Amino acid sequence: MAIFQFWAGAKEDTDSMAARKASAEVNENLAASYSESLVEAGADRDAFQQVIQRLRNDRAAGPAEFAIIAHNFGVSGKTLKSKTAAIAAIEKRFVEIIRFHKKNRVAAGTKPW
Repeated sequence: MAIFQFWAGAKEDTDSMAARKASAEVNENLAASYSESLVEAGADRDAFQQVIQRLRNDRAAGPAEFAIIAHNFGVSGKTLKSKTAAIAAIEKRFVEIIRFHKKNRVAAGTKPW
């Protein structure tokens, strides 16, 4: 009987954690603020790193907010389930943006014939 009570208690804890997680609201204002900061950073690496550092240290932003921020920054095709995965995807997208700008600068300097 003691084993059954142990497992029954664990089940209740799991259910209450799932209910709290499901009831957590997404802070869209926070996500929009960070998204705007990332877009404003553009190709400036220092500004981008400052925004990423603030994101890493922000305890108010959860995985849902990170997913929205990544989506607004242009990360697509992935379901991001953690903060770490979202930050990695955002950093990868930033590298793509930098490469795009460098490629265009080189192309602008060449002659079309």
